[in-house]
Amino acid sequence: MLRKPVRILLAAMLAFFVSAAHAAPAEVYLIGTLYQRHDQVPAFSADVLRRVILAIKPDVLVLDVTPDELAKKVVHPSKIEYTRTVFPLLAGQPFVVYPAEPAEPMFTEIVSGLTARLRQWEQQDPAAAATYKRTERALFGVLIPYWNTASRVQNDVTAEALASLAGTQEMLVGDVLKTANARWDKHTADAVVAAAAKHPGTRILVLTGIRNRPHVKAHLAGAPQVRLVDMPAWLSKAGY
Repeated sequence: MLRKPVRILLAAMLAFFVSAAHAAPAEVYLIGTLYQRHDQVPAFSADVLRRVILAIKPDVLVLDVTPDELAKKVVHPSKIEYTRTVFPLLAGQPFVVYPAEPAEPMFTEIVSGLTARLRQWEQQDPAAAATYKRTERALFGVLIPYWNTASRVQNDVTAEALASLAGTQEMLVGDVLKTANARWDKHTADAVVAAAAKHPGTRILVLTGIRNRPHVKAHLAGAPQVRLVDMPAWLSKAGY
């Protein structure tokens, strides 16, 4: 027969595992950001993003920055939503924050390999590269006026349009781009799942590039630790 201290320990362990198994999933708000294009979209400017974040009232943030960028609060100049909105908010709010972009050496491995392949492609097939860039400009020329609400930025029309563009580029550039994109988005999703596992039942705001959002969303769809919020519906109801 087990001694009383052992029985107490086993009971406590069982209670812990039962509690963990039944922990409420984290409520995940997945938002695609526009980088410098926030300045071209008044309905989803950096200031609107700030109001949206405050309206969500997240407990946890998962951001598309590297651990080093998060520590130094320095990002690529194109990520204006960080310098104008996110980093100032971090200074005055008690968020738990996690980086979603890979640390070294994975970051350089992905980025340098992809950069080299893109440069090679542009040299080998300059006509195709130029045509792709014109197509990209034309698509955003259509999307920017379409984005007259923040809700539309996050909806399926946007996701499908950008997925088509991404698929075209992957077809032209090849497996290096496809693999890099897949690794990047899976890393982001894994960071979200890890945060949700550490903070069950909380509100988690995830910021990722608008092009990455559909793929990150697909990775998260089956994760039991996560309950994805319908962002277009939430934003529309909130007046955005």
